[in-house]
Amino acid sequence: MVSFYIGSCSSGGGDASSTPSVAEAHVAAEDAGAALSIPTNSQAKTGTHSDTPITDGGSSITNSNTDTQPPPPAVVVPSVTVSAPALTYTHDIVPIINANCKACHNTGSRDLSSYSAIMKFVSANNSAASLLYQRVKQPGGGNLPQGSHPLSSINQTTIKKWIDTGARQ
Repeated sequence: MVSFYIGSCSSGGGDASSTPSVAEAHVAAEDAGAALSIPTNSQAKTGTHSDTPITDGGSSITNSNTDTQPPPPAVVVPSVTVSAPALTYTHDIVPIINANCKACHNTGSRDLSSYSAIMKFVSANNSAASLLYQRVKQPGGGNLPQGSHPLSSINQTTIKKWIDTGARQ
């Protein structure tokens, strides 16, 4: 069994952002197949940890750190930011147009059959000023699509987000 000690002791100053959170430390320890020891609040406030074992394969080391300087963290967990991919005309808008609009809006002055055609009705980054969004968001769907139910709120929201995030092709 491997045990890690995660220290976040401070005698006042110290940058808390450089020390992993308890949740991050637990995840890192579990990923390593290890047990985790977290100091109590009183230990963290005083900067002391006494007789905290750090074990590896049966050997044991005792830590009697009464120093005011905290030991460096034994586990560092990198921060990862995950964001949703940007909405695009080809991937997100074409299926909505094909299923709901293309039967009527494929030629002429209300053509929605291509990116360049639909952009005549879109003000990128501003759904409130975009005729396309104004028409699909009207109460009752503005009678669009004709002879059918208004676009679902999911489709309306997708069109709004696509416009508000730059109306990418």
